[in-house]
Amino acid sequence: MKQRKKEKKKSQNLAGPIALLLVIVFLITIVYIVQVMNRANPSVAVSDNILDVPLIGTDGRIYTLSNFTGKVTLIEFMATWCPHCKNMIPVMKQVYSEFKDKINIISIGPDASDNLNTLREYKNEYNITWIILWDKGGVLASKVNLQAYPTFMILGKNGQILWSKVGEISTDSLRTTIMSYL
Repeated sequence: MKQRKKEKKKSQNLAGPIALLLVIVFLITIVYIVQVMNRANPSVAVSDNILDVPLIGTDGRIYTLSNFTGKVTLIEFMATWCPHCKNMIPVMKQVYSEFKDKINIISIGPDASDNLNTLREYKNEYNITWIILWDKGGVLASKVNLQAYPTFMILGKNGQILWSKVGEISTDSLRTTIMSYL
């Protein structure tokens, strides 16, 4: 009987430190995941010159990214079905209202499930006022090795990729990032 009580007391004494250790490991894991998700990746693999890929605007005009050189350009690669992209609309609206006179702001839809009509409907439904372009066939997306939606990129005045981030981003973080490239 005494042996059982000793074993029980020993296991109870270890329960607290083990639980604390598990909590610490869990928190370290969460911090690591958040850091990885928020890490800027300026070394996006670019297979060719991205400035000359034809893109179709929701206004029906043909654009290339070279049309936007001379100013810093924020690009959001998005898809109309993407819930994370929809979550980013208020952020993009805020950034557009603050920076529309200082930088170019463009959303690009390269997803095979989207076309010019779905992008127009998306723009109208969400009252989007910045430029939305269709990357028909995902040519530009392939050239920048696009992996997920949304993906954000900042291009310098000469069209070079300065920064990129996959996933949602807060208004404050995006604002701070843009300001660092102005």
